Amino acid sequence: MEKRKLSMFRYIFIVVLLSASFAELQAQDWPQWRGPNRDGISKETGLNLDWTAKKPKLLWTFRDAGAGYSAPVIVGTTLYSQGAAGSKDFAFALDTRTGKLIWKQDLGPMFVMDRGNGPRGSVSVDGDKLYLVRGGGQIHCLSAADGKMIWQKDFRKDFGGNIMSGTDWGFSESPLVDGNLVICTPGGSQGSIAALDKNTGRVVWRSKGLTALGGYSSAIVAEIGGVRQYIQLTRQGVAGVAASDGKVLWTANVAGNNTAAIPTPVCRDNIVYVTSGYNAGC
Repeated sequence: MEKRKLSMFRYIFIVVLLSASFAELQAQDWPQWRGPNRDGISKETGLNLDWTAKKPKLLWTFRDAGAGYSAPVIVGTTLYSQGAAGSKDFAFALDTRTGKLIWKQDLGPMFVMDRGNGPRGSVSVDGDKLYLVRGGGQIHCLSAADGKMIWQKDFRKDFGGNIMSGTDWGFSESPLVDGNLVICTPGGSQGSIAALDKNTGRVVWRSKGLTALGGYSSAIVAEIGGVRQYIQLTRQGVAGVAASDGKVLWTANVAGNNTAAIPTPVCRDNIVYVTSGYNAGC
């Protein structure tokens, strides 16, 4: 019971190392899931990596992040994330220098699930806007300055989408912003992947040749053989679709599974790496 209670709440702890100045820490933003290039690589230097020799000083703690699994992102001196409390999902922004709340925006009814309530994915920041997907399958575009809603869509109601699992653990995707498009994965017969106009939420294209149900992975963008494409892991395996129109370029029946396809693909030197649990392997 105690573990159940702990899973329902999370706290954000931001630690600034004394060995690096604020200017150095702000040299590279972390505006989306897995960083600037969605590859988990930070190019920051001068950080204290040996905490046994010199522990970093805790500057502040924010205790109102609510329930959920969303990882924070940072642009400049602002931290963005999403959470849930009081029967509502919400997004919020903090000042990284003080830990003070800049704004909080209610998004709708809280996603409720026995493995933990609230959102799963991270916010994606693009200029003066941010984008997020909630556990119930709603995608939102908000103003980065004050959190005001610009547009919202529902994966199931607007796009005919659905999640792959018999048990709905909640849409967990962190949307990908590429040029004028927001890439997301509602799943379903109209096309697993959807490209939306980032300013209006209008559907630009659907991957009609790829119709797997939505999984728990987040798409990446890569240029392979001179062709820009979006790569995503689904129930059936991994696939690449053309960034221009969503046409399926290739598929590989590897790393998919019937329970939950979760990890984000990795692409390096024109080679795509994918892995998955539930005996799927890599």
